Amino acid sequence: MVYHQLSQCIKQPFFQRFILFIIILNAIVIGLQTDEWVVSQFGEILDDANHLFSIIFVLEIILKLIVYRTKFFRRKWDLFDSIVILISLVPETSVISAFRFLRVFRILRLISIIPHMQFVTQILLRTLSSIFSVGTILMVVYYIYAVIVTNLYGKDFPQWFGDIGESYYTLFQIMTFESWSMGIVRPVMEIHPYAWIIFSSFLIFATYIILNLVIGIIVDCINEIKEDPNQQACEESEKLAIQISQLENEIKALKALLIEKTKC
Repeated sequence: MVYHQLSQCIKQPFFQRFILFIIILNAIVIGLQTDEWVVSQFGEILDDANHLFSIIFVLEIILKLIVYRTKFFRRKWDLFDSIVILISLVPETSVISAFRFLRVFRILRLISIIPHMQFVTQILLRTLSSIFSVGTILMVVYYIYAVIVTNLYGKDFPQWFGDIGESYYTLFQIMTFESWSMGIVRPVMEIHPYAWIIFSSFLIFATYIILNLVIGIIVDCINEIKEDPNQQACEESEKLAIQISQLENEIKALKALLIEKTKC
């Protein structure tokens, strides 16, 4: 009986909303603890709130362990929650106060609570290998252009192209369009009029082509996930479980109503 009640409790939308509320409240408290004035005035209250949040999160994991038992270890998002909570508990048991910042990892639990964030995370994980390959190509392009600009403009502009490291950073600045034209390229063109060819070609390769490759990889991954029958079946089963839970609650309410009427 108790097992059934616990099972119904953690499957209720209210329970998920409550945990979501606690996660957001915990994130606000963590942010407030970075302000010296707030800590000086309300430090003890914020610490007590953090202890309370820790207890709630640990109790949540314990409830899920009781209900799901061995299935708990096959539920990837529950395992993710457990790891995040264990990491965030380090400051509670360690004498090293420097690890207090690990509490911020609790905010990552929003990924497991909000379905859309789960979808985005799934896309990121699936595209990691492809993005890594694109990143490797980008690093090769960076290296080629870093060697070129260091040899061509290093003597005249050592602050930007004095060595490979400086050239890498300057090229990164150019790639982000941070004052690249008036701040870097035009001063270089005053001495080297044809420098625009080097920097324009770099922008075309590093920004437009590479960026479009990454966008294309992500779009393809989204289409694959949406067309994946296993993904659709998983989503349908979750919806069905919620509907069954709601029906069980309605049946219980009807039974209680019938018992009251028969007594009358």
